[in-house]
Amino acid sequence: MLDAENISKFAKVLPSEWDVFLFELKKHSKFSRFNLHEFKKIQEHELEIQEKKALRLKKEREKMVIKNLEVKESVTSMDEASCSKPVCSKCNKIKSDNVKLLKDAESLTLEIENFQKKKMI
Repeated sequence: MLDAENISKFAKVLPSEWDVFLFELKKHSKFSRFNLHEFKKIQEHELEIQEKKALRLKKEREKMVIKNLEVKESVTSMDEASCSKPVCSKCNKIKSDNVKLLKDAESLTLEIENFQKKKMI
């Protein structure tokens, strides 16, 4: 069996995340002359890129979780401080803004988790 046939068979069984990569690779003028070893090296390089991207997303998610916790602590401490004193309208606005930010952070955290789950599938 020729390398081109092996490469084509190998490419067909790759997950759908590889479709864009394969499309770009097939546009390359040397694609038809690749041997299996070269194809594997290119694939390993692409896999490294994807792993680095996943690691970066994981770190970003961890930062968001930490910020989310900080906002929760801030809102909690503000709630405790405001319980003993009458609340002014400015404090109410700050509190509602913090609650909105907290909801946004939680929403983004869930979106990142969903994105990572889809990426793993």
